[in-house]
Amino acid sequence: MVVMVYIAALLFTFLVAYGCGRVVGHKQGRRKALAEVPMMLRAAYQLEERCPICDDEREYRVCDVQNRG
Repeated sequence: MVVMVYIAALLFTFLVAYGCGRVVGHKQGRRKALAEVPMMLRAAYQLEERCPICDDEREYRVCDVQNRG
């Protein structure tokens, strides 16, 4: 009987720790994504040479924009 209580307590502790770790991991992942995704999108748009705002399939050349003055 006592062994069953120990096993149940161990399982409960494991599940609580797993749940807390999962919540913390999601928060850290969301924070990291909010920091990195804008830079990754900008790099991808520049490599594709298109404007994400206009999105009208016209080419978006960074050099042309800088040379206009």
